[in-house]
Amino acid sequence: SHVRCIGKAATARPMAELSRAACGGGGDVPPGDTTDDSVGWQLLGALLSAVGVIITVFGLHGLAIYGAEGKVIRCTKLWKWYASVALWGLGQFVQLLAVEFATNSVVAAVANVALYVNAWLARRLYGEPIRGREALALLVMTTGALLVVFTAPPLPEGALTMAQEAALWTASPLPVLGVLATAAATAAAIAVAFWLPSARGAAWGLLAGFAGGSSITAAKFCWLAFNETFRAGSTYNCFADPATYLIGLASAAGECGMAVSLFHGMSRQDSNIVVSTYYISMTVFASLQGLSVFSLFRCFGALDGLGFGAGVALCVAAVAAMTLGHRDAPARARLPSALSGRLPTTTECSPSQTASGSMDGRGLLANGAAYAGE
Repeated sequence: SHVRCIGKAATARPMAELSRAACGGGGDVPPGDTTDDSVGWQLLGALLSAVGVIITVFGLHGLAIYGAEGKVIRCTKLWKWYASVALWGLGQFVQLLAVEFATNSVVAAVANVALYVNAWLARRLYGEPIRGREALALLVMTTGALLVVFTAPPLPEGALTMAQEAALWTASPLPVLGVLATAAATAAAIAVAFWLPSARGAAWGLLAGFAGGSSITAAKFCWLAFNETFRAGSTYNCFADPATYLIGLASAAGECGMAVSLFHGMSRQDSNIVVSTYYISMTVFASLQGLSVFSLFRCFGALDGLGFGAGVALCVAAVAAMTLGHRDAPARARLPSALSGRLPTTTECSPSQTASGSMDGRGLLANGAAYAGE
């Protein structure tokens, strides 16, 4: 395990010293300058992470059900779509709050509960089966994600100005290479999906994972700037630095891209594939980007490096196994099984709503026929 010796109120120092300290490789740490890793705070962070993940998954399914893909008529359910957006946003906020109480490793590990909550919801709402292959794939994904999380060196939690953060990108090619590598992996998967229809859902999940992982990386820069702003004796004010808002917007754009990708993916293939691929790829991409940006690859010991590589390989193999054999479903317009007994009629829509693009009677009949056919 790695010695974690950078506190949230650490004195700003060159990034080389931050990464060296993160590796447990030296540097004097001011008295009392350690991260509070007490069991109580860790449990609180883990609880917040679990609650945030569960809320987020429920919000995602609300978006899928009450969205514009034809699963449920939208003209009378628009408020539920907005409520789903709010629920998803609340879940994301709670997960972000969890990072303030627990280490990144604990938060990321607990986030894997999303795989099982999503599997349960998908079975209840859409009747998606959990066969032996899917159950084994979920177990392998979880094992791989935990290996990635617990063998990767912890990211530094010190304090940096935006100027010092910008120097990271010019001091070494690793930050740029890390982002480009994860982007290239996502682009390659999307390209494969054009020739392999059954992989399209996983491709959307992978795109969401890249967007989410990049958002986490950008948010990390904002947290480091916030820490420097509130550090005792610091004269830096991140709120007066335009770069703070640009990076914040980049992080928000990643969140939006993640939501849109998940929404489209869940409307085209089983949510078990899309959501599982999303959470697993986000864990891997965020770890790789963090290791690259903060030059932490040298922190790996032989066993840690082997464990990290094995974790990534298990994640990739599990996603591939889960994807194979699943058909593409671009026209899947079925209603959730919980709502299948009630097909709305045109009397629930006003003429203006029907004309504006809401599903009309013929669309509802086609939707019901599609559901019955499946």
